[in-house]
Amino acid sequence: MQTDIIEMQLEAFKREQNECLKLYVTKNREYNGSFYENDLTAAYYDMRRKWIRIQNLIGPDKIKDVKEDILVELVVEQLRDIANYAVMTSTKITKQKGC
Repeated sequence: MQTDIIEMQLEAFKREQNECLKLYVTKNREYNGSFYENDLTAAYYDMRRKWIRIQNLIGPDKIKDVKEDILVELVVEQLRDIANYAVMTSTKITKQKGC
């Protein structure tokens, strides 16, 4: 039973990663790969900006539950952007360090 839950979680994680990859491809084309031209400070501020956006959408002074479809889509996209920024930043750091 525990194995079934772990497998379901793994499949959900894979689906989410695939959605992140699709979003990355789309946005990287739109912005012509400009993320990689900036320094790590810019990466920090990109991620911070996304967290602030999420807070403005669903923060403690807003609503407690994300139920409206459009709000769900907005929050999920912001979270996927953060995930992609984290991966791109990690890639940038490992490249700089020669890893």
